[in-house]
Amino acid sequence: MPFTPTQQKAIDLRDKNILVSAAAGSGKTAVLTTRLVNRVLELVDIDKFLVVTFTDAAATEMKERIEAQLQEHLRDADDSLHAHIEKQLTLLPTVSISTIHGFCYRLITVYFNELDLEPNMKISNEIEINLLKQEVMEQVIEEELDKASSEFYAVMDTYGDLRGTNTIVELLLSIYNFSRSIPFPEKWLDEKLVCFCENKIYEQSILEGIKQEIDSLKDIITEAKNIANQPNGPVKYLTALEEDENMLSNINTDTLEKVNKSISIKFATLNRKQDADPELKEKVQLLREVYKDHIKNIKSQCSMPTDNPRLDNLIKEIIRLVNVFTKKYSDIKKDRGLLDFNDLEQYALKILVNENGNATEIAIELSKFYKEIYIDEYQDVNNVQETILKALTSKGATIFMVGDMKQSIYRFRLANPQIFSEKYDDFKTKLPSNNIAIDLSQNFRSRENVLRSVNEIFEQLLSKDVGDLEYDKNARLEYGNLYDKKYNDPCSEIHIIENNTKAHEDNEDSNEEDKDTTEAKLIVKLIKQMLETTQIYDKEINEYRKATYKDVVILLRAKTSSVIFEEELINAGINAYAEVNKSFFEATEIRCMINYLQIIDNIDQDIPLISVLRSPIVGVDFEKLSAIRNSDLTGTFYQALVEYLSQNEDIVLRDFIENIKYFKELSTIVTVEELISEIYLKTGYYRYICALGEQKIGNLHILKTEAQCYEENVKTGLFSFINYLKKVETLKDKLEQAKVNLEQDNVVKIMSIHKSKGLEFPIVILAQAGKQFNNKDISKPILLHNELGFGTKYKHNYIKYPTISQIAIKNRIHRENISEEMRILYVALTRAREKLVITGISKEYAKLFNKSKIYATRNTLLVNTLLIRKQKSYLEWIMLSLMTNKNIGDISINGYNPKANWMLKKWSVDEITKDKSEKRDTHQFEFEHSTQLQYTNNKDEIFKKLNYTYKNKAGLSLPHKVSVSYLKNEMQHDAKVDKYIPRFDNIQNALLRGSIIHSVFENIDYLQNKDYNSLGRNLTELVEQNKIDKQALKLVRIDKLVEFANSDIINRMRKSCASFKEQPFVYKTDAKIVNSDAKEHTVLLQGIIDAYFEEEDGIVLIDYKTDKTTNIDDIKQRYTMQIDLYATALEGLTQKTVKHKLLYLYNNNDWVEI
Repeated sequence: MPFTPTQQKAIDLRDKNILVSAAAGSGKTAVLTTRLVNRVLELVDIDKFLVVTFTDAAATEMKERIEAQLQEHLRDADDSLHAHIEKQLTLLPTVSISTIHGFCYRLITVYFNELDLEPNMKISNEIEINLLKQEVMEQVIEEELDKASSEFYAVMDTYGDLRGTNTIVELLLSIYNFSRSIPFPEKWLDEKLVCFCENKIYEQSILEGIKQEIDSLKDIITEAKNIANQPNGPVKYLTALEEDENMLSNINTDTLEKVNKSISIKFATLNRKQDADPELKEKVQLLREVYKDHIKNIKSQCSMPTDNPRLDNLIKEIIRLVNVFTKKYSDIKKDRGLLDFNDLEQYALKILVNENGNATEIAIELSKFYKEIYIDEYQDVNNVQETILKALTSKGATIFMVGDMKQSIYRFRLANPQIFSEKYDDFKTKLPSNNIAIDLSQNFRSRENVLRSVNEIFEQLLSKDVGDLEYDKNARLEYGNLYDKKYNDPCSEIHIIENNTKAHEDNEDSNEEDKDTTEAKLIVKLIKQMLETTQIYDKEINEYRKATYKDVVILLRAKTSSVIFEEELINAGINAYAEVNKSFFEATEIRCMINYLQIIDNIDQDIPLISVLRSPIVGVDFEKLSAIRNSDLTGTFYQALVEYLSQNEDIVLRDFIENIKYFKELSTIVTVEELISEIYLKTGYYRYICALGEQKIGNLHILKTEAQCYEENVKTGLFSFINYLKKVETLKDKLEQAKVNLEQDNVVKIMSIHKSKGLEFPIVILAQAGKQFNNKDISKPILLHNELGFGTKYKHNYIKYPTISQIAIKNRIHRENISEEMRILYVALTRAREKLVITGISKEYAKLFNKSKIYATRNTLLVNTLLIRKQKSYLEWIMLSLMTNKNIGDISINGYNPKANWMLKKWSVDEITKDKSEKRDTHQFEFEHSTQLQYTNNKDEIFKKLNYTYKNKAGLSLPHKVSVSYLKNEMQHDAKVDKYIPRFDNIQNALLRGSIIHSVFENIDYLQNKDYNSLGRNLTELVEQNKIDKQALKLVRIDKLVEFANSDIINRMRKSCASFKEQPFVYKTDAKIVNSDAKEHTVLLQGIIDAYFEEEDGIVLIDYKTDKTTNIDDIKQRYTMQIDLYATALEGLTQKTVKHKLLYLYNNNDWVEI
């Protein structure tokens, strides 16, 4: 197929810096390769080009494509060109076509003398380097603990926990790793410390966000006014709406203090006494609730203190610790001759850029040497990589960058998509004219209907504010693949499961698993339907064929649920494979080999020894294991085995013992890798595994490779290698099992969206679209941002308070996360060639549909930015965008409108999960039997075995962990104690009164605040910060809080040597609290103690209760067991006596002792 005009322009343009914005499926790799080959045909040697790819696989593919094109040109070349091409083919294996890390490593090996490094430095593998980082950081922490400085202890007190130093180690390593993605990290840390102490940058950032938010809020109010002005609209609402609009217009955004003073959260009441269309009234009310909530949130952001000297000192100490670690870690790596991937970039940077940020002589020399620099996947570069590329183009060399901002999805790897975004804007709008941006928007991958569906979604959602790119005519996908129109384009489908069941509400993990199972069952139905009706155009045979399993991929946002989907598909008879990164140590063959190595090192280890005996290597059954154990009941299992062999002749076991002795002696002579090879051969285990599949064979090879790498880079010896494996197993980034090539297998693939990037599939099913976005990264103890630096909460009396730095960075990260989620959705939807299917779960389908319809009502082309950010899942985004399509309204529940390009279907859980009676092939066997019973001489022994009762049967049903609340409810049920059900007192949304009041006591600071005004102010702040429900302002009587805060008990708590609120615990205790028959067993008891304080002679335990009752005996009966469990756990954990157990009864405003 010939190139399009824009593709040809990108290929032919010379002596320019070119940024190609290449949409999904636009043929960017072909353009880059053809341009490079054409440059070579212009008699430029191929080693004059530097080509940087994102992965090693991409670099290999690039070389193969270049070689194929050069070979093709070689056939028609004249003599002079023929000789030139042959020379280039000779040079090709050694030219600079590699990842950025590959280029940096070559640079370091050439200029090592500039860095004071040895010439033979090796790149360490990721597992090994993560272990080394952890070890070095633990050493740093231990040394600081010995020094016992007050600054260090302040850091430990604020960011550490009682379980050890792991939390602080992880925190410091996260700061170190983040700083390595930024040029000159030590300088960055110092600069951001200054910013943190000054605080100005945070106020400015928050104010910028507030200004954008106010603009969006004004648009929402305008939309609400337009609805109110519609025929039969609620026109009497206009007065309140205009007051809201005036208040917004009068907000002074010069400083946070001025915003706080000029903003009001007292809103006029809507005039509800009017005859108007109920639907229009609901629309206005919903939009007003949206902007009221946001206005309250704005006000809460403005009440943060702008300076805190204690926090300044904490961050100074943290940076000092990171610098201490950096020096120690760097020295150890130099001693061992190791480099990590961050070193490659940072050392290359030192070679190419001086401390002032200017290109060095080496960089200028390289820039003159290279004619052109090519970089693929430019949207995924980080700040360090961008600085390196700038230095290489400082003199002479031009740069050709290819990427797609809409597919930048690697922020978790510290990629900075703003680099692409800012350069695209500069190249589009600014001089000099030697910088050119070219858009490749024609898609050669997908059917026209898939592209229309994608465009319909992102034209409404993707913008500079959300996604960092305008989805304009240059960005939208244009149809370029002329499919044979023998079959009509299939419509895109959305299948929504309405799951309003209340099952498992107390167990969130179980509930999520049930949801995944239900959605997987739906996908089973859809796949079976599609395979019966769908025809796929096969590019290899250039004709249509019936769809098969291998044409289908299921994409998930997170890989954690992959196995559930895989199991459901396989159970339904569908071949499926989940491309999930399974832990290397979970593989049975690896566990067996590690156990074998352990008993070679030390055979007096019972569990590894028994495991190997039971494995196919030896094959001992349970009966023989029992016999061996009975030979010696007091010693180790090996001693029992020796005793057994002294009494019995067993060739298999004797050979096993001889093999272990042989391998023990061999381990002192050969390397661990050679030892493992000998074990594979001599035991026959490798031959056995060869029959079980490629992955298991691959896992055994990985074990050998790990042994080889370990001994090359660290230590030698079997004992050291076993310890190394134990440490690797504890890492978060664990060693993974071997990958299986399934390209030729007829299976449905299940993979994460990130894994699918760069791939394409005939049928794409985007599953779990209703799953909420993950915002865990904004709840970390210290937030990091390359521009804003550090953000942290303030901790006082075990309570953490938000600060201006934490709010500023939290807001920025949240906005960037939302933009990244938008781009991840784009990647998912653009993987489809022929058919796109989206599935998701919604609690209330009608609410989702109607809310989307209201939010999508607007006069501008794009949906309001604030409303887009308010959504919490892909499904909500998709529904929001589709509601702008006037044809969707006709298929609100079920159906298909050809004009809409979409089919929308709602499913109930029962429709999916209820088994329908299906006719199955069954075989009935009739047995001739006698009614006269006959017994053999073994009758007694047989009946004894059949009637055997396991002595620890009660322990089989014990839970691993049990909560105090669960036990209380179970005991109340058994004792038939009436459970109090609170009245709702007309609370909106039926929020339980008791839960709201209890949340007030959890969060309010009654130790610092004693009077009416301060407690009232604290309560209002908690509502504004969304820590407690706004109904608390109506429900909670502040006069009762005052009495509580000034009671004798709380006054004692203030004076105590230590006090705690909302203290979670996990405590090992006797299992008889769960099952009285479970003797000699233990369970983990978990719960949260409302409050307690320590006095010299013991602990006082406090629990808040909101029951409405005058019967104190009933209250005691109801809660005695719960409080006793709290006391037992507290005494066990603190080794102190609980002298008083007190209930505070809010409704009675009284204290009761249990």
